Amino acid sequence: MRRANRPISCSRTVARFGHIGRKTREHCVSDSPSVPASDDLYPLRRERNVRIPMPDGVTLAADLFMPDVAGQFPVVIEYLPYRKNDVTTQGYFGHRYMAERGYVVARIDVRGTGDSEGQAEDEYCLREQLDGVAAIAWLAAQPWCSGTVGMFGTSYVGATQWLAAIGAPPSLTAIVPAFTASDYYEGWTYQG
Repeated sequence: MRRANRPISCSRTVARFGHIGRKTREHCVSDSPSVPASDDLYPLRRERNVRIPMPDGVTLAADLFMPDVAGQFPVVIEYLPYRKNDVTTQGYFGHRYMAERGYVVARIDVRGTGDSEGQAEDEYCLREQLDGVAAIAWLAAQPWCSGTVGMFGTSYVGATQWLAAIGAPPSLTAIVPAFTASDYYEGWTYQG
């Protein structure tokens, strides 16, 4: 079994992930002798609707994609308002890909959306920021987490990363916001 956090040196990544869930190395072909093509991937486990408690008693719903082995792994969060369950199996390709390679991936519904409790107040609001910080802390404290947390996503999901990062949670070590704005008044929502 490969250790968590071991870098994967890829010479070519298959662009279409049509055969999700197979325990093979088809998704990444390596030329590096230190990562032979025969490396096993972690078996995958999915936990649905894990409840993440917020300080005010509301719980956020998360689906966790994780290695199905004992150990501690870094967590990668997708914190979204789009209802985590409204996706086809192919929509989870990145989640499964990362979990098979030693990461826990948490797909979390924002407060008041999808399976999360509470009421959504507005987009990009302080409550959403505080919930993101609380979710990061809760995930980092779990026995299967290495204490390191990152976030990824596009559009609104990119914005939720910026919001959480403003709170400077100690476990948040990386964000990858894509196709989003860093200034809502200049390049995105509140024009004029």
